[in-house]
Order: sequence, then C-alpha cells, then structure tokens
Amino acid sequence: MGQQNSSIVSDDAPEKRRVTRNVERYDHDTKESVQRQFILTGNALAWRKVERVPRLANPILPDIVFERTDSIEGDGPSLNLVGLCVFETTGSRAVQSFALVNYSPGRWKVDTFIELTAETDAIVCVVQSDVGEDIGFLYLDRKAMGSTQAHSAHEFSQEVEICDEQMGLTMRWKGIGILPDRFQVDDDVATQSNEYGVDRLRAFERTGELSALTDAISYLQQGVELTPR
Repeated sequence: MGQQNSSIVSDDAPEKRRVTRNVERYDHDTKESVQRQFILTGNALAWRKVERVPRLANPILPDIVFERTDSIEGDGPSLNLVGLCVFETTGSRAVQSFALVNYSPGRWKVDTFIELTAETDAIVCVVQSDVGEDIGFLYLDRKAMGSTQAHSAHEFSQEVEICDEQMGLTMRWKGIGILPDRFQVDDDVATQSNEYGVDRLRAFERTGELSALTDAISYLQQGVELTPR
C-alpha cells in the first residue's frame, strides 16, 4: 500500500462534507501499481481509478497466524482480534491494515500477505481488538522475518508484547516470499473485509474521526482486491 493523500473540503451544509483519499495498491492481474481515489460526499462513498504505474514485484510476508498461548478454554481474559496494522520503520509508505479472521479457538489469520519494499529493514505490527483498542505489538527486523531461501515448511514465530500481562499471544509466519502472479483467497474473506469496512465507515459517520475513514477505505479496498473476477 503506497502513500495516502487526503484533503477535506467542507460545503456550507455539514452533511455534505467531502473527503478524498488516494490509495495505491498492487494489481495481481496486471502486475502494476494501481492508484484509486476514494471520495466520500455526505454518506455516499465512491472510488475511481487514477493511474497505473509499472513496478517490480516486492517481497512479501505470507501465511500469518496469531495464536493465543495463555488459554483457549475460556478460563482467561476474553480476546477477539479483528485487525492488524503494519508500520515500516524506514521509507515513506503509509500504514498497511489487514482484517484478522478467527478460524479456530484462540487462533486468527491474515488471508492475504504483508507486502514489503526492497528497502524495508524492519516492521512494527500492531494487533487490534473488536473494541477498537491496540492490545499489543511486535517488532520484526529483516533477519527475524526469515529469508527467501528458507524452506517453505520452516515456520517462524515471535511473542507479541501484550498490554494485559495475563494474556499470551504469538505471531507465526512462513518466512519471506516473492509476490505470486495471483494470490488466491477464500470468497468469504472478501465479504468479511467489506463488512468490516462498512462498519468502520459507519463509525466515521458517527464520530467524524478520520482514522475510522482510513480503516474503512483500507478494508473496502482489500475487499475489492480479494473479490474474484
């Protein structure tokens, strides 16, 4: 996900406030960077394609799973993870946001991948709960992420730093890969991403917080990309 630029233009009527944001994402079919402009006018959200910029494929961090390690039997603090935000410690790329899918008790997965730039030395992953809180984070440098030469069966893991000391959470992944020609995901993942995006859009309509709009655009964009064509 590339840089995001936003501008707000207020009309005389508050309900007609107009918000635009440019989002750059990778098109797996054309192997090009596609920039889309999302436009929110009042309660109507629309988007349009802005331009295509050819580029080389970037490395990716695939098969990401979060696993609760303190308890999965219900005798510990409740925990429901819904989102993951990824920050690069170098470069000017914007935050990448992903939906987390609960696929078994105490386990959540990312049904896509974290895309890295060639210059990325490290990333910070922030895990979010269903009440909109950042509940923990972890720091991964390039060495800890693994190598493109690692065997596909080799699994990496690192403990997440959790705000609640009673909880234990570990992130697991399969090293660094190269962006495939087309990455296949289940149909319901696109639906879940769209639904969460709509929820965040409604939160923006209620509160006016731009962070909620940023989340909404990110998840709706992810839903567009994951929808079979």
